[in-house]
Amino acid sequence: MNGNGNEEKPSHETRLSNIEAIQSLMLRDHEEFRQEHKRLLVAQVLLADAQRENEKKLAELVAVQAKSMDELRESGKRVDARIEALVIAIGDFIRRVPPLPGS
Repeated sequence: MNGNGNEEKPSHETRLSNIEAIQSLMLRDHEEFRQEHKRLLVAQVLLADAQRENEKKLAELVAVQAKSMDELRESGKRVDARIEALVIAIGDFIRRVPPLPGS
């Protein structure tokens, strides 16, 4: 403000300098944004690749687990059959053994 109560307007050169300074800041910020955006895109691609690889490995593990479960089920059936045969054999043996004297 000058002494008569009126505000002084900045000169054209001052206004132009202010606009150029603001433009320079905006360009710098935009370039930083572009660089950060580029890094984020690279990270996104890397994460997507890692996700695909993990999904592939998970599918392989699921297949291995399913096969193991099938094998375990078959093994359990064989064990059950052997136990049943053993129980029958013990039962037959007990029925054939003559009772002990005095029992």
